[in-house]
Amino acid sequence: MHDNLRRLLESAIPAAPLRGSFFRGVPLAHIGTPLSAIGSIRRGGRYNAKGAFEVSYLADRPDNSLREVGMLTDDGGTPIAAPSPSFIICTVDVLLQHVVDLCDDGTRRKIDVRLDELVSAWRLIVAQGNVPMTHTLGAAAREAEIEALLVPSAKHPGSSNLAIIRDRLREGSNFSIYKADGFPAGTETTVRGTYRPRLARR
Repeated sequence: MHDNLRRLLESAIPAAPLRGSFFRGVPLAHIGTPLSAIGSIRRGGRYNAKGAFEVSYLADRPDNSLREVGMLTDDGGTPIAAPSPSFIICTVDVLLQHVVDLCDDGTRRKIDVRLDELVSAWRLIVAQGNVPMTHTLGAAAREAEIEALLVPSAKHPGSSNLAIIRDRLREGSNFSIYKADGFPAGTETTVRGTYRPRLARR
């Protein structure tokens, strides 16, 4: 499954540039490291297994970033605030070169991945000793040298998230906090890519 997905992502799926604004919820306690993805490798994420590789997760809307961190839930379509530790919401501008859009039905059909597999309860699947499709897909995308996956939101149907594979961020690609004034001195507010794809090394 993993190798087949990698081959399909390399040969059958048209990766495209992506430029735009996304959003990220950051615990106030971590205001000095707003773009860090260390939590994703320590705990795992939807598209990366614990200890495997770092992924930065961004949301397409500010309210969706609150859903992702648990500050907002939906009851019958009505947003409800949930008590939680304090978070700040950052606007993050992205400039990427090689992104695959898994929100697109045609793209999912090409790689034989269903929507329900992308929005499944991945933590429960891991707790049961199994590997969620999203972990297999994330690992295959990394091996296919894809920078990021645009994916359906599991928290809010119709919304999307961006999963940036940090060590595949290419030279010339970056993501940065918009108008980052006010963060502590020395805070990293821009992440610039350094990865050179295999073809570029020849």
